[in-house]
Amino acid sequence: MKQFVLAYFFIGIVFLSNSSAEETIRVAVGEWPPYYSENLKHYGPALHIVTEAFALGGIKVHYEFFPWGRALYLVKKGDWDATCCWAKTIERDTFIIFSEPVHPDETVFFHLKEYKFKWKSVEDLKGIEIGATISYSYSEELEAAEKAGKLIIERVPTDELNFRKLLKGRIQIFPLAKDVGYAMLNKVFKPEDVQKITHHPKPTRVGYLRIAFSKKLKQSKKLKTIFNNGLNILKKNGKYDKYFKESQEGKYILK
Repeated sequence: MKQFVLAYFFIGIVFLSNSSAEETIRVAVGEWPPYYSENLKHYGPALHIVTEAFALGGIKVHYEFFPWGRALYLVKKGDWDATCCWAKTIERDTFIIFSEPVHPDETVFFHLKEYKFKWKSVEDLKGIEIGATISYSYSEELEAAEKAGKLIIERVPTDELNFRKLLKGRIQIFPLAKDVGYAMLNKVFKPEDVQKITHHPKPTRVGYLRIAFSKKLKQSKKLKTIFNNGLNILKKNGKYDKYFKESQEGKYILK
């Protein structure tokens, strides 16, 4: 009888350890303030929402920050559970399971005020030196024109580097989410340089960014469902809007 009880005791320990392991999801993310950053409370409002949405389903989130291209690659291989957050594209659909939208994304072209830039269609961008960041998707139309060789697009590892190239006149326009662009400019650059830059009001894309789960992992569909359910609860109880409003008020900035 004693051996029987001990056997169940050890089985219980194994079960509990497996359960605790299953309660943590690993999410690869990159710097993209004001939405996500190691230097913001809760890693920013978007990741605050992600954390709480999963918590409602009994899942803890472990975040680690990488260059954006690396984050997506890790999930594509199945080395990490998910990455936040990405635009849904035809190419990514081949290796990613996407969640419901986490937050909106309005991408615009930044340019120097002295450069009189106007555009209505991709045809208007021909011959213009365009900066872009590796692994970013700005719109399917732009990507198609880039692959066809119709546009001059030079990709570099970071958004900051693109802004520096813009200031030096090495590129003429640079697409980026509007809120992210101005947050970076005001944090990293001198006020006199910030004053030199503006954006075109016509967006390249108005869409949403989502959690990207790896198709190589069996638990991805389950995790997606848990997250989507939690996200819907946060939207209904008002916390979703509250966190983004608090971000605009500067309440996520670490003192």
